[in-house]
Order: sequence, then structure tokens, then C-alpha cells
Amino acid sequence: MPALWDAGRADAPATHVLIVGIGAYAHQIDGGKAPHAEPLSTNARSALAVLDWVFEAHAESHFDPPLGGVYAAVSDPKMGTDPVEVETPDGTKTLPLPTIDALRDLVTPWWMALNRNEGNAALGYFCGHGSANQTSFLLSEDYGSAPL
Repeated sequence: MPALWDAGRADAPATHVLIVGIGAYAHQIDGGKAPHAEPLSTNARSALAVLDWVFEAHAESHFDPPLGGVYAAVSDPKMGTDPVEVETPDGTKTLPLPTIDALRDLVTPWWMALNRNEGNAALGYFCGHGSANQTSFLLSEDYGSAPL
């Protein structure tokens, strides 16, 4: 999955941002009973506020190294399973829903972009459910959809 926004700084040090906000969990919306995945009313709003801040900070040249790429996925319980649209420096874009497959497709190019230059910096933001027992993990929007 391509970046939501890319400055085209592949050969120069850059800051690469990953933002995930999960407020809607599909199996709760559809009446399912996925444990530990109640809808969260402020997560989408919080992630979108961070996204706005990233673009404002970029416009004011506050990133060092400069902003290179932004990768984002958001689900909002008010929108159900409809995707969220956001304004970027390149115009209106539609964010993917943060399903496990979409997150894999989002994190992989973000990680690859980070590793292109040793001077790169990372900013990651996650707002959603997680779980911690012997292993800690974050829950995707479609948590509970598979029997495993």
C-alpha cells in the first residue's frame, strides 16, 4: 500500500510517520462479540488530530529530518465500515480501514522507507485496543473475524 503522502525524499534522510486509529471494530458493528474490542469513540478523532498536526508541522518545517512519508489507517464507529477521507498537501485522500491485511500492507512500506537511509527517523502513533498477557499485541479493526 503506498504512502498516504510521500515527499519523494527516497535518497535523503527523512521522517516517516505511521498513524493508526481504530475506533470501530467490525465484529462489534455487525453485532458480533469479539472480546476486548468495544467501539472507542475518540480514537479516530485522536488519530486524525495527530495526522493534521503532522501536516501542519511539515508546512512549518518543524521536522528534522524533513517529513518524507505519511502512512495512515483509521476506522470511526460513527462511519461504520465506510472509509474516512482526509486532506493532505496533495488533496483529499481516502484512508484504508485498519484491518490486519491493510495494516500489514501499510507497515511494510513504512518499514522499508525507514530503512532506506540511516539518517531516517520514525514516528509511530497507535490508538486502539491491545492486549498484554505473556505477549503484548495491538488489535486490528477486524479482530475476531477469524476463528484463530
